[in-house]
Amino acid sequence: MARVIDGIGEEGLWPALAGLVEHWVQRQPPAIFLIVGTQCPRVIFHPYSPAEAQVQIVKYLADTYRLDPFYNACRDNVSSGLYCLADLAPDHFQQSRYFKEYYRDAGLLDEVNFLARAPQGDAYVMVSLVRYQHERPYRKSELTALRQVNSLVQAILRKAWAQIPLAEAAQPRTDGPLMANFDHPLLTSRETEIATLILRGYSSKAAGAALNISPETVRNHRKKLYAKLGVGSQSQLFSLYISRARSG
Repeated sequence: MARVIDGIGEEGLWPALAGLVEHWVQRQPPAIFLIVGTQCPRVIFHPYSPAEAQVQIVKYLADTYRLDPFYNACRDNVSSGLYCLADLAPDHFQQSRYFKEYYRDAGLLDEVNFLARAPQGDAYVMVSLVRYQHERPYRKSELTALRQVNSLVQAILRKAWAQIPLAEAAQPRTDGPLMANFDHPLLTSRETEIATLILRGYSSKAAGAALNISPETVRNHRKKLYAKLGVGSQSQLFSLYISRARSG
């Protein structure tokens, strides 16, 4: 804790904070990201070797972060706090492109993140604690212990915002709470929302609940948007989404 306090206002804050969290969880230190608006997250600190970073960081930042439930929670203006994967992941998370394209290949099983929103501007610090497939998911008692230190982490990060350049965070938001830049000109706004939820792993029932429409209406929209885009599966939709994201 002394190193964290001494590090506020200095670059040494991030490894000190990671070390403090590592002490609490008695596992690998967290990765720490800065999320500004709709931009690609920036790595502030990570504990990985170069080989591990290729799987855990490089692939995540290449494209798949766009479908990360935690990243999208930040885009949806979530309050600062501690969130576990079960809080934010869609009901069909293991069928989502994010799980298939990244989470499974990275060997991840579970995740808990401290999310700290900037006092001004559309930005968050994300302190990410992952569990791997050879481990077990976070237990209720562990989550309770982490929630007890959440106020301390948030206080530290509130002080840290003064040292983070946030000029870009002042830019106004241009998307709605459920959009993810899948702005294909052939799609209506409703079809765009449904395409986004499909990619995030929402079932027809969950997407309908999120949009206050029936599952059957979701399925009808899905059929129409697939026809418009000339795709026949979620995998093909994901490929088109990534292609447009890269070109845009």
